[in-house]
Amino acid sequence: MTDGPAMLNALRDVQRLNQQVAQLLKTAEQYLVAESNLRSVKGTRAAGRGSTSLNDPIAWTPGYAARFLLTPDPHIITFVSVVLVDRPNDSFARPFTEPLVSAGWLRFESAVDPNWRHWGWAKMAHWTDHPPDGTMSDRVIPKPQQDESGCSRQRCASLPLVSVRSAPQLIEGLLEPLLASLPPGAS
Repeated sequence: MTDGPAMLNALRDVQRLNQQVAQLLKTAEQYLVAESNLRSVKGTRAAGRGSTSLNDPIAWTPGYAARFLLTPDPHIITFVSVVLVDRPNDSFARPFTEPLVSAGWLRFESAVDPNWRHWGWAKMAHWTDHPPDGTMSDRVIPKPQQDESGCSRQRCASLPLVSVRSAPQLIEGLLEPLLASLPPGAS
């Protein structure tokens, strides 16, 4: 890009996008806390997969942003995420073609630590091959296939980020289905 003002405007567009994603996640978290027995994981961290290293400049832009919420069931954690961009070594089930907003829950064999650090699960919408049309997909993971986290079940739905233009669309399209899909005792 050789046009300095155009470059500045492009960077400001990225800042505005980040503000909108933050507002989407705040709205989702406020709704889920108000409508259920979910509670936020401590802190305000949202961005994932970022870097400040000169050796990894592609990761200067966060790959995703997410909020995690604990459920009354100590084995289940919920999330709302926006997967913004893929990385060269990401392994997704389908080609990355656009940012997605997703909501889901994960069940673990052991109780979830409130200081939970498995942020990468927020990209689950791209690991699975379900369509990004708001349909909840369910995946049970047999014990021999579980990784070290002990995740035994995943449930997730996603929509293209550009299609979520209002709080009611977010609530009706992803958050109500998320709450309806939680197992008994988890909401």
